[in-house]
Amino acid sequence: MVNVFYALLFLLLFSGNIVSLQAQEYKTFIQELKLGNIEKASQLVEKSSQGKAVKSFLLIYLDYLKTGNYQQQSFPTEEIAKKSFPATYKSMYYYMYGDIIKGEYMDSDFFYPLYLKALDIAEKENNKVLENEALKRLLHHFQRNPLNLKLYESYKNRFLKNAKDSINMLWAKYYDISFKVHKECLRKKVYKKKGTQKDFTTSIDTVVFQNLLNAKVATKQTFFKARVHQMFGICQDVLKEDPKRGKSNFEKAQQYFEESTYHFSKKEVVRATINKGCALKLARAYNEAIIVLKSAVNFKDSIKQLTEKRVVYQQLSDCYDSLRKIDSVNYCIKQKIYVDKLISEYTLAEKIYSLDYDNRIYTIKEEKEKLNKDNQMLFIGGIVLLIILVLVYYNWCVSKKENKNLEVKHEQVIEEIKSIKKLVIQDRIVLKNKVHVLLDELIYIKAEDHYLALHTVNKKEFIRGKISSILKELPPNFVRSHRSYIVNKNHLVKVDNKGIILKENKEIPPPSRTYKNNFI
Repeated sequence: MVNVFYALLFLLLFSGNIVSLQAQEYKTFIQELKLGNIEKASQLVEKSSQGKAVKSFLLIYLDYLKTGNYQQQSFPTEEIAKKSFPATYKSMYYYMYGDIIKGEYMDSDFFYPLYLKALDIAEKENNKVLENEALKRLLHHFQRNPLNLKLYESYKNRFLKNAKDSINMLWAKYYDISFKVHKECLRKKVYKKKGTQKDFTTSIDTVVFQNLLNAKVATKQTFFKARVHQMFGICQDVLKEDPKRGKSNFEKAQQYFEESTYHFSKKEVVRATINKGCALKLARAYNEAIIVLKSAVNFKDSIKQLTEKRVVYQQLSDCYDSLRKIDSVNYCIKQKIYVDKLISEYTLAEKIYSLDYDNRIYTIKEEKEKLNKDNQMLFIGGIVLLIILVLVYYNWCVSKKENKNLEVKHEQVIEEIKSIKKLVIQDRIVLKNKVHVLLDELIYIKAEDHYLALHTVNKKEFIRGKISSILKELPPNFVRSHRSYIVNKNHLVKVDNKGIILKENKEIPPPSRTYKNNFI
């Protein structure tokens, strides 16, 4: 009997040590992530006492943070997480999965419920560390949605109440000022629509941003500093109407984002670049703004970057319009139309996926609710269960048929997206010898036998082909003047009966009768 008592006591102490060890593991792991130390976090996972499923999931998430690669096939499903993950890691699973979905999709309907599930599990476990991780992500979502003030305030107050370390306190202050900036920007738009923008005044003191940047804990937080400078720049540029200071803060944000170890910082670099270009446009430095905006336009074509491209082409169009370059304005408008169509196609594809996902979740939930009611009665419950199964089977058959139609539409959408991508006009021509010819520097093209001579500002390149074929690949500012010539109207100086005079002292024969209307 004594031996049994000591054995039970040993098991109790041993299990207590395991629980405390695991608690220390995930706390240290989260702390390293907050500091941006992805490599150290990976080492902690490798040495962790958790099972293979948890380790695999954490390593996939860390790889996504570092590289942006999402291994969907290797990532555990929600069912696996529910069955095999400890409660602590279930909460982590939902908010980390939400991070990945947020990075991959544009619609907030995907990731927002995952953050709520993570928060719910953390609350039930009374785990303040994980509760704050979920709250932080919800606050980040609501800082761009300043309409729901009450819900935001409740999340913020809970976050502040749980924030025990200096990093969380710093982020809490950031989200507070960020929410105010977005709310003020929205208010300024309302004033502008009503035509009373002169009456608009902002109560935001820029000293708040400087205090955040000067905080001791912020010195090594490059991602945090980048965020603050980004928001500081918006405040200066939009609310204070000081584009020079706004540009300076956007440049600093760009610098810190480039230093960050997170892969999604690369996307933020582009956003900071676009904001810088917008500030230059507001300062009427149109040529400089065009250069900055063009540097951002060739970023990778994921759905979130398409929304950024739409902004870029609109801003470029405004700059060209101010410089009275009509052809370039038309080109930017045409590109914006392409991007708008791509975004609508992507959105449709996401909605199809969302409908299928919601339908499956609803069916499972409906079955569970009805089965629980059936357990209360034997004979009658059996009859009700039979009816329910028939109804569920009928609904499943109908939904299966609908899902097949949705899948067909989804495949058609993907094919249309691919065809649209091929239509997007690039800012350069790549020759067979891999030489890049920038369209802005291309003055004119001359057909010589089976070859085309491309005359640029600095040199002349040859490519085998027909003049009619290459014209189809060029933007509208390139027009034919002769059966053997294509002219870039952006380089046009003078047209008369003697000839066409172009920049860089280039001169070619006058336009033929067939193509004379291109120069009216």
